[in-house]
Amino acid sequence: MNTAKVVLPVIHNNGTSKDSLMESLSYAGKALREAMDALARCEPNERDYYCHEHAGAGTTARLDHHERIARLRSVYQELQVLGYGVSQGGHQRGMPRNAEMDDINAGMDDINEAGRARRTA
Repeated sequence: MNTAKVVLPVIHNNGTSKDSLMESLSYAGKALREAMDALARCEPNERDYYCHEHAGAGTTARLDHHERIARLRSVYQELQVLGYGVSQGGHQRGMPRNAEMDDINAGMDDINEAGRARRTA
């Protein structure tokens, strides 16, 4: 994921509220998780390709499938970065962009590490 392209909104009185942004990001994240689950169920079976006219069609189909899942996962990760950034108050005027993204990436690393620890426990 290229988090450098994630631009955080500025939370202020004339814009969308922090709560509304968080609710929308949560809704979109849930939909993406459901889409990833649904897509995972569509994994190609080699037996469906063994009589294909192109040698290796099953392998190609499986690789294409995993690339589709990776693209959804990338969008999901961008939403996580946005959600974390919004939860921390959004873009702060005068804050250098690189420092902001470093802070968010560090926070996301902590969140992802906690998730990995839960899955392995």
